[in-house]
Amino acid sequence: MKCVTKRMPATCKNPHLYVFADWHFESPNCNEELIRSEVAKVEADPDAIVLIGGDLFENATRQSVGDPYSLRMCPEDALAQVVKLLRPIKDKIVGVTNGNHEARTSKQCGFDMMSAVVE
Repeated sequence: MKCVTKRMPATCKNPHLYVFADWHFESPNCNEELIRSEVAKVEADPDAIVLIGGDLFENATRQSVGDPYSLRMCPEDALAQVVKLLRPIKDKIVGVTNGNHEARTSKQCGFDMMSAVVE
């Protein structure tokens, strides 16, 4: 795991903390409209800071719990959409961790999806 250090902007006197986790982006049950709304709130808030707590992706595999065949999109497309969605607020993200769903991909494929999200 890599550690990223960010300094708060001097203009941010009263930070508002937003926590994003458990989006399960590929899942048919994902509420993408709500996610987009929350990201828009962060984008509009000059004092926003964001922690990402993992499980942004469903990442069901044939060896895991869950049904990979019921997902709305493949993991590569989900990653591209999440990166695009978070790009406008990238500088407000101060911490990221994997959830167990991203850990599946890391363990089975050696690819850390969350590192790709914040790069």
